[in-house]
Amino acid sequence: ISTLTNELGIPINVSIYDGNKHDTKCLNEDIDKIFTNNKNFSDKIKKHNNKILLIADKGYDARSIRILLRKHKIMSLIKPNNRNTKNKNKIRKFNKRQEKIYKKRIKIEHYFGKIKRYPKINCIYEKTKESYLNLLLLVSTMIIINNMPI
Repeated sequence: ISTLTNELGIPINVSIYDGNKHDTKCLNEDIDKIFTNNKNFSDKIKKHNNKILLIADKGYDARSIRILLRKHKIMSLIKPNNRNTKNKNKIRKFNKRQEKIYKKRIKIEHYFGKIKRYPKINCIYEKTKESYLNLLLLVSTMIIINNMPI
């Protein structure tokens, strides 16, 4: 499951990919899908002075992701993956301000916690990806409705 949410934890995009596909390829497709199919999303970015921030975990720490985000004028705050860094001087770390902002990533973890409460989502009982995606979209819609102020 690949999901992009806003700052309130409400899903903007929900996609399903095979388990053997790397996160960076999934994000490439999701970002392209959002910007090519949704003209309103591009207009909203322009209205907010191009200040869209993508907060992601270590799985998304790749040069191709950073280039894609720059192309779409999205700022990125991606936890550095220093496992393959041989030179100790090149190890990247967050400063205190970045750590504070990165803590907002808990919203996506809360979203996954909410969808995993549903047994049909938690354990995949569906035969096809399409039916599982439809159930996932239904649960996401329920989350959106429950988060709306009355």
